[in-house]
Amino acid sequence: MRPFALVLQIHYEKFLTWLLTSGARIVLLLVIAAILYRLVLLFTGRLNSFLHGFSHSLERQKRTQTLSQIIRTVATVVIFVVTMITILGELGVTLAPILAAAGIGGLAVGFGAQNLVRDVITEFLSHLRIRFVLVTL
Repeated sequence: MRPFALVLQIHYEKFLTWLLTSGARIVLLLVIAAILYRLVLLFTGRLNSFLHGFSHSLERQKRTQTLSQIIRTVATVVIFVVTMITILGELGVTLAPILAAAGIGGLAVGFGAQNLVRDVITEFLSHLRIRFVLVTL
């Protein structure tokens, strides 16, 4: 066998081994992420119709739609980020610097968005409270 063919065969065997181990895990991660994304869409659609059915004013319906979109967006970003970090780990990328930078960035965004998060949580709980008041009446 020529040296080039031998090198090619060795790399082919390594690639095949990687494809059957890490490659399969990456495909599985992508399938799980797609299923989770579909579940998020289903959940936010049902939440939207659940809260939308008891909102008779146009303003409340718009708030309900906005709240549903916020939940969908946050869940989608979380699924995407976790999936990408896990795939990078499978590809052999060192995750410590990425996670440290994400932690510092998250801390900065958290301090900057305290009022926004508080307002979103208050609005969500307000919608749930109105829903339960309407049911008990």
